[in-house]
Amino acid sequence: MRADNSQGDKEMNKRIGWAVVLLGVKGAATGASVAGSIESDPIDSIEDASMRRTTWVVLGWLMLGFAAQAASFDCAKAGTKVEKLICGDAELSKLDEELSAAYKAALQDQSEAESIKQAQKQWLKERNNCADAVCLNKVYRVRIPELPASSTTNNKAPAFTLLKGKGVPVCEAYLKRLNTTEWGNYEKLPTCGRPENDSVEGFTKLNRVPLRAEQIAALYGGVTNFLNGGHSDRGNSKPSDPHPVKRVQEAIEDNGLVVWRYDPPVDIDNDGKPDDDLIVWEGGLLQLTCGRHAGPSDSIIIHPSYVFSIDRQQMKLSDERTRELFGHPVGGYPIILQGKQIGLHSGFRPIGMELGIFDFQGQYYFDTFFDGWGDFAGKRRSDWGDGKPRVKNSLADILAVFQRKDGMTKQICEYRWNEFEKYYQ
Repeated sequence: MRADNSQGDKEMNKRIGWAVVLLGVKGAATGASVAGSIESDPIDSIEDASMRRTTWVVLGWLMLGFAAQAASFDCAKAGTKVEKLICGDAELSKLDEELSAAYKAALQDQSEAESIKQAQKQWLKERNNCADAVCLNKVYRVRIPELPASSTTNNKAPAFTLLKGKGVPVCEAYLKRLNTTEWGNYEKLPTCGRPENDSVEGFTKLNRVPLRAEQIAALYGGVTNFLNGGHSDRGNSKPSDPHPVKRVQEAIEDNGLVVWRYDPPVDIDNDGKPDDDLIVWEGGLLQLTCGRHAGPSDSIIIHPSYVFSIDRQQMKLSDERTRELFGHPVGGYPIILQGKQIGLHSGFRPIGMELGIFDFQGQYYFDTFFDGWGDFAGKRRSDWGDGKPRVKNSLADILAVFQRKDGMTKQICEYRWNEFEKYYQ
């Protein structure tokens, strides 16, 4: 959008380029898993009460050379420093295109058109005072959600509805981030990872550092034992991975296995001390890509996403700290016989199988979709019937946000994903 375009509604060129963010982990909802042998790999075979979950990270961009054709104005005529910055940056070009489209849509409401134009003029002045791409990125990301949607857009129901936490700043802000994210078909679903960016004011972008294949291999056996039996050093697998590094590398390249840490580290328990012992684990050796169909008539694959505490010097899991931070208060998964619970499984049960982490106003939170085994209090859960949870009653469409502070974990927010049944039957 050019500075001298007072109407701010010039025709936009179609954007050429893309970026997809997905995460992959197995064994729990959005990213966890358990293990056994290669044929029945816990990390690859853990069954959520309703489905499997995984998380991936896939980043893709077409050549930056196309950026000049993606902005909402002719980059061949770019004259100001701001215009040149936009044309030279693929992400800024995309944001400029998105803002132009949002602005044109907002002007369809004739009763608000004049005030929207005046606000846009003021915003252009602010934008043109930016001296670098960081500033431009911020002002665009603040402005786009401010523009009211057109009547056509308003007819579409939001992707998420806030059920618990109304009026709580983090809950309202996270709702905005969820509903301004462009969820796509299959691989770009909220069950395949939620944003960790700063697109909405108050959030800080987290920086992921992927672990190498040999590092993942060193942890694989312990992860398998922990998920299956609750102890990383006891079980059918050796604490060090029984699978070759080559198999792990193939899983990274073909199946969406990804494990990462954060740098700078997050402070997940909000005690003022960075936690450099945390890793996020998504996927397994045998799983398909998150969001894809397992077969012509099968459900969409969801890879679980776990967060583990590890001893980075010895490259092994810290069982008790992982349980303390992310373990479900009820304990293990219920053992069901003829529709009745007769005990608890000894394996590790996380609060949810699709764990994600975010930073809002300097405080750290984590979120997850629930599963058929029940909510945080262990009260709501599936209608077991013949012992198999029903997807429609499995809470798999419920996303919850938690905070760990002063040695306690509390649920802060709860949302419903309104399009769940569109993708999962």
